[in-house]
Amino acid sequence: MSFCPEPGGRRSAARPAPAVFAGLVAAACLAAIGMPASAQQRELTVADIFDPARRVDFDGNPPRGLEWLDDRHYLQPA
Repeated sequence: MSFCPEPGGRRSAARPAPAVFAGLVAAACLAAIGMPASAQQRELTVADIFDPARRVDFDGNPPRGLEWLDDRHYLQPA
C-alpha cells in the first residue's frame, strides 16, 4: 500500500482503484463457486430414492400444534 502525503505533512493510505476492487471481488466469487459444498458427502441417485433396499427416508416428522398467525408466519409450541 502506498502512502500519499496530505497537506500539513500527514500521510494517509491511498484508496485502491475501483477496477482493482472489482477484480478482487470477482476473484473471490469465482473461488467460492469452485468449491464444493462441505455438507455434501455423496451424490443423490435415482436408486437412492426408488430402490427399496437403498431407499433414503425423506419423510421426517412433521411439526404438530402449529398456530398460524397469517399466510406466512406461524408459532410452534416449545
